[in-house]
Amino acid sequence: MKKIIVCTASIVLLSVSYTKPNGADKVKNEINVIKFMNSIGTYSVETNEISFWKFPEEHAKLDISIDDNGNFLEEVKKLPKNDGRTFNFFNYAFIIKTKGVSDTIYADTDLKTYLFKEKGKFQARYDEKGFWAEQLRHKYSFFKACW
Repeated sequence: MKKIIVCTASIVLLSVSYTKPNGADKVKNEINVIKFMNSIGTYSVETNEISFWKFPEEHAKLDISIDDNGNFLEEVKKLPKNDGRTFNFFNYAFIIKTKGVSDTIYADTDLKTYLFKEKGKFQARYDEKGFWAEQLRHKYSFFKACW
């Protein structure tokens, strides 16, 4: 009798410890946007990838649902290639999280030139008509010059 109680208790405890709350294994798909405000200090050089991340006190943040913007990374990759000369300095970082994987796209102030790394090298894309700039600024005041 004692063995039956111990076995039953063990089974109950094991099943409870392996039960996950609803949604615990779901991965949240989202875009975290970081804007470099350039408001606290003055910098002797233009903002690059390293200095962008070096000063977190200069960051403003916005979270966007992936459902609101489809697959932003794929849409940016479809833009025409560019040599990167139209890219001024790192003003925005779009951290795209889908299916447990993160990718980062950088944009400058005008939101027309985008940089992302592919095989360790920056690739540039240019949105000549400014479609994404218009869409982002229309939907989120975060992307406007004054907010």
